[in-house]
Amino acid sequence: MKKILVVDDVQEITELVVMILESELDQYEFLEFSSGNQAISYLKESPQDVDLIICDHNMPDGTGSDVYTFIKDNDLQIPYIHMSTGLHTEFEKLKSLLEDHPANACMTKPFDDEILTSLTMSALSLKKDPSEKKYTQLSIVNVSPYIGEFFKVYIEIDNKPRLLFNDSTTTDQVKIIELKNKGLTHVLVETDEYHQWIKSKLSHLNKMVGECHFEEPHNIKQLTDTLFKHSVLIINQANPKELNLEKMTKSFEIVLNTLWDKSEIKKDLLKVFSHLGYLSGHSAICMVLSWLYTKKHKQGDLSLFHKLSYASLLHDISLPDDHTSALLTRSDVDKSEYKESEKDFILQHPNYSAEKLESLDVIDSDTLRIIKEHHEKPDGSGYPKSLSKSNSHKLSTAFQFILTLAHIIYTKKDLDEIRNDDRLKGFELKDYQELLDCLQRN
Repeated sequence: MKKILVVDDVQEITELVVMILESELDQYEFLEFSSGNQAISYLKESPQDVDLIICDHNMPDGTGSDVYTFIKDNDLQIPYIHMSTGLHTEFEKLKSLLEDHPANACMTKPFDDEILTSLTMSALSLKKDPSEKKYTQLSIVNVSPYIGEFFKVYIEIDNKPRLLFNDSTTTDQVKIIELKNKGLTHVLVETDEYHQWIKSKLSHLNKMVGECHFEEPHNIKQLTDTLFKHSVLIINQANPKELNLEKMTKSFEIVLNTLWDKSEIKKDLLKVFSHLGYLSGHSAICMVLSWLYTKKHKQGDLSLFHKLSYASLLHDISLPDDHTSALLTRSDVDKSEYKESEKDFILQHPNYSAEKLESLDVIDSDTLRIIKEHHEKPDGSGYPKSLSKSNSHKLSTAFQFILTLAHIIYTKKDLDEIRNDDRLKGFELKDYQELLDCLQRN
């Protein structure tokens, strides 16, 4: 059986990673290691058995850089997912990670189970099963320490689930051990309950990680690093040669430095990146897409990049949270459970965001108009004014495409799904084909 190595010095992380992935990849065996040197020792003996390595960086006995250097020095063509609180570019021996292998990827902590699954499936050239399953199969070895946290546990008999425990408790671990000794390898739990449990565990784990690593930035470098952590989804999707991370970083620092010096907006800017979520994630992705769009369509016009970047960072500063920011269309707002007064506020937030920025000398009239029109649509179905393409600023239409693409990247993650999403069809795709072509890891 092919193997996936999961390497992290925090046992709770390796256990959770394995439990998230094994529900989708029952054809793989997962091996957990607590240090880089342990993983290297295994690779020395059985490299041919390994299809993927998911590895932390900072560990006391051998770092992720040590593991990756071993892979490169021995020409082991094994996909590698960097899983750490910092981007791969922060570590000298990992800077070429995305260029070295088309399946390599970077995932920052705190992490999301859907991103983890998507990156893993992509690295293994697999597609996630779209069917909805009532039950999820889990290894008895991995689930036994947590058996008291599930309400119902089943075993499969004659291809049918049979209830083993109802309202299970930690005392049922003894029964699980007995069944394991008799040869039982897997149990079933209800899929809905399983996903709720995973989200709860991740929330607890990410809170601990977040408290350590997502403190408020105190300078431009920290803010730039934070922005890149939030844009990891697009960094994994895009062609690394097109990204040119070093040059892009310098451009980002110029934009952020300009805003950092404006005390009246600095607080709002920090709010956007205060936690890992939709507001920060799609804003950061918009900024990377703005860089790529400017580079491909306007030969790196810095003036245009600044306009789109300011819009990327500040278009939702009047909104209170991730939930309201994720309401992309008028239909999304109408179907939401917010009160009518709250819906009215959401529908007018492009104007409110622009009003907060009107006094800033660095925000010109083009940028203000982009922000006012960022939720309009080419066919006139957007908000707040239902402006069609002919009545919108040309840059507004470009930003609407960037914002829509960022939303799709954040919510879908799979490249084929991103490029074929119906929400892009309202735009003249030929105008953005070069940008879409950048979303190819080759």
